[in-house]
Amino acid sequence: MRTRTLLKVVHWSLLVLAVLVVLTGLGITQYQAVEALTFGLLGKALAFKLHLWLWAPFLVVLALHVLLTSKTVRRLTRKRDRTVRHNVARNHSARGQTCGASPLREASS
Repeated sequence: MRTRTLLKVVHWSLLVLAVLVVLTGLGITQYQAVEALTFGLLGKALAFKLHLWLWAPFLVVLALHVLLTSKTVRRLTRKRDRTVRHNVARNHSARGQTCGASPLREASS
C-alpha cells in the first residue's frame, strides 16, 4: 500500500474512533441525552461496553498516526520517493527519452 493511501486510512480511522470514543463517553455520563439523540440505540450499558472496547484500537491508530506523521518518517519517505523519481528519470534518459515522456504515451501515439 502506498504511503499516502496508508496515511489517509489512518487519519480517517482516527477521526471515526475519536468521535466514537467521545460519543460513548458522553453516553456513559449523559446517558439520557445521548439515548434520546440516538433514538434509543445507545443506552448506558452499550455505551460503557463500546467505550471499553474502543480504547485499544484508538490507541493503536493514534500511535500509527503519530509515527507516520513524524518528521523523521516523512523525511525518509520523501528521500525514498526522490530516489525513485531520480532512477526513473535516469532510466528514461538512458533510453533516449525525455523525463516528461512516458512509455504509455508513446505506446498510444
